[in-house]
Formats: sequence, C-alpha cells, structure tokens
Amino acid sequence: MRCRKEITFFYSNPVESQTATPVAAEAEKRGYRTRLTDKPFEKAEIGVYCAHDNFPRHAKLSIVMLHDMGQGQLNWPNMWRFEPWNDFDVGILPGEVWEQRWQESCMHRYSRPREGVYTLGWPKSDSIF
Repeated sequence: MRCRKEITFFYSNPVESQTATPVAAEAEKRGYRTRLTDKPFEKAEIGVYCAHDNFPRHAKLSIVMLHDMGQGQLNWPNMWRFEPWNDFDVGILPGEVWEQRWQESCMHRYSRPREGVYTLGWPKSDSIF
C-alpha cells in the first residue's frame, strides 16, 4: 500500500500524547510530516493509535501500540479480548514479554492485525536506553 509520508498520532489523554511524541520526533527525522490530535474521527493517511477506544477505519494505514506497559493488566495475558487489534493493519509490541503474551493469544482472530505484529520497543523508554 502506498501512503503519503504523513502520520497522525491519535491520543485521548496526556499519557497517550507522551507515548506518541518520541515516535513523532523520530518520524520527522525520517522525512514524515506528523501531527498529534485528540480528535479520534479525523481522517489520516497513516494513523497511529494507542487509546483504549480507537477508530482506525478513518486511516488509510492504521497502526496500534500500547499506551503504557501495564495496559490490560486485569486481562493478561489476553488483553486483546477487550481491546481487539483485528481492525488495524499493523500492531506494535513493546518487547519480548508482550510478544510472549501475544503469542499465547494470537490464535484468536481479535488479536491479529491485517498485516502483522512487530516487536519494536517502547517509545517512552527508548530515549532513556
């Protein structure tokens, strides 16, 4: 899928905005235009989502990531039952522990984004490490 180099980061609270900010900064270094918005129904070329309730159908390419490391802790290891990723194109996992959780749940349709899941790190800690 060909997309313009425009990424919209969707957030619903300050924690989610803080999670998206380092990713947006890195994307800008790589030549992408970025913006952050708290308006969940806006259209986007590439939409990155990290809220509990998301609307990925408004993005040409939708990407989902966690907003914090404890997300879904009441439902571990299968938080995807309550926060499904199957409406997204791509899912981003923060590390090996989350990858193992996803592996335990990936047989369920609701845990699988259309294009795949990738373990890429955690934006809020990557700048520290």
